[in-house]
Amino acid sequence: MPLAPLPFLPSQESGADVLAGAGALSLNVVADGRGAVTRRPAVVAADNGPTTALADAPVVGMHVTDSGTVLVATGHVPGAVQVWRLVPGAAHDLESTPLAHVTASGRLVFAETEAIVIFATGRSVHKVVQTGWAMSRLQSAPLASYVVAHGVRLLANDKSGDRTKVHYSAPALGANNWAGHEQWGVVVSSIGRSGYFTAEGRPDPVVALAENSNEVFVFGATTLQTFSPDPSLVYASVATREFGCSAPYSVVKDDQSFAWIDHRRRVVHSDGRTLNILSDQVQADLDDVADPEDAVGMRVRHGPVDVLAWRFGRDKRTLAWSKGGGWGQWSGSADRGLWAPWPVTAAALDPTAGETWVGLEDGRVGVLRHGAATDLGDEFPALVRTGFLDRGTDMRKHCAAVRLSLRRKRGTGAAKGHVRWRDQEGDWSQPVVFTLDDADIEPVVVLRSLGVYRRRQWEFAFLGDDDFSLARAAEEYTVLGS
Repeated sequence: MPLAPLPFLPSQESGADVLAGAGALSLNVVADGRGAVTRRPAVVAADNGPTTALADAPVVGMHVTDSGTVLVATGHVPGAVQVWRLVPGAAHDLESTPLAHVTASGRLVFAETEAIVIFATGRSVHKVVQTGWAMSRLQSAPLASYVVAHGVRLLANDKSGDRTKVHYSAPALGANNWAGHEQWGVVVSSIGRSGYFTAEGRPDPVVALAENSNEVFVFGATTLQTFSPDPSLVYASVATREFGCSAPYSVVKDDQSFAWIDHRRRVVHSDGRTLNILSDQVQADLDDVADPEDAVGMRVRHGPVDVLAWRFGRDKRTLAWSKGGGWGQWSGSADRGLWAPWPVTAAALDPTAGETWVGLEDGRVGVLRHGAATDLGDEFPALVRTGFLDRGTDMRKHCAAVRLSLRRKRGTGAAKGHVRWRDQEGDWSQPVVFTLDDADIEPVVVLRSLGVYRRRQWEFAFLGDDDFSLARAAEEYTVLGS
């Protein structure tokens, strides 16, 4: 009797026909490097983190310093923004240490040196001194939406004048030295040289900046240029490529490379030289997005899970790409069958603990961890739907059994799941529910005699509040004939 896999994997393929077998939906699941599928990491309260919302406003920026201090920005942008420093069990508004609220025209973008944390607001650039945590304007800096720390300098785009310019500060180095980072403009002084260069591969505006320690990446509306330090020019152009950026906050750093939404509505991945298009499988989803410009890119890491996610706020959807896996959607809780948006609006990796801090739409913060079925108490669905599978023939087939190899993670609550199917587009079968008891650590669930079909679409869903993984799924079937 043939045994064939059931592809319950994050492999959503909206660009292909579900009737031809393309993956229909992957919702709130991730796969490890060996293909075992689990719920996505959930938002849980951080150890010694704040237990209530920081403000009645969404989180619009986060940064975790090299020493593990978490800074969070909340506010409705454009408008006033508060910046908080998290401490065990609470949060301090940096206004009280002291500073008035800052005004932002967009999200906050952070950078860090040994001495200060810097952030751009789309208007002004501010600094937070890492000894004492006092916050103030970064003197002489241009109006900017992006700031990066590269080598011994800061760099920022120009929002008020020539938008092809990238300004760089004078040098500064050390735990108590930032004087050079408050010298901007075309100046040569005892501190050093400051000035600007232009990204003029095409006269398109600079929309985002990034760095990977070797080079500075300058994202234009229709081009990408990379620059590297030069002893005579300060920064010299290295390469220019014909892929721009349509969503300024979609840029995600992926080690030495970056992923973002380009000017053709594709998710692309590049080291500044080569270009990989990641979004072919879900291009139809991206084409359906009404407002791609408001996309926010995030990197989510927890254990073996490494995901690049893009949240489209006004379209209320999030597309997630698992490294080594495929595409899926992430959502929040389900209410009367409707999926709420994924509540996370900002994320930052903690280098000291190896976990991802996240900020939510309602001003709460937490961390992402496996082992929970709720985001801070709000349940979310987790399921995979295959395309219609015909096992290579249009003849009728009898499903003798479906075999699910599962692994229980915790064994402290109700671990449940279901399988259901349909043989044509329309209503689904009644779900076949299975339950794992506390003794089932590595069970194999066998669902027998599931009917006759020509082509069939399958769904696997995680239920209950306990954590388990689907290591393998397969169908035993017999071809009956015409």
